Amino acid sequence: MNTLEYRRETNTLILTFLGDILSTNVNASMNEFNEIEDRYNVIDLKVNLEKVDMIDSQGLNLLIGIYQECLKKSINFTVNNASEPVLKLLKFVKLDKKFGV
Repeated sequence: MNTLEYRRETNTLILTFLGDILSTNVNASMNEFNEIEDRYNVIDLKVNLEKVDMIDSQGLNLLIGIYQECLKKSINFTVNNASEPVLKLLKFVKLDKKFGV
């Protein structure tokens, strides 16, 4: 089951999570991300969370892991279209500024 959709726009890769980011799907999401990331040489990564209503601790770890991979490769990382509950969570754990929300 796919947990991500992606599209490329010039030097930007846009990842869209297709549902909540939970411990039950984190491994699948990370595997999908690794496959996608290896195929594209981009300057920007935009993570679209418009279809995400909930993120658990493992989901946060996944986003942090993706963020760290981007830092290593000098890729700009931003999170877009976060729902109000997700935005509150990112602010609570002080990731909103790191993630460019």
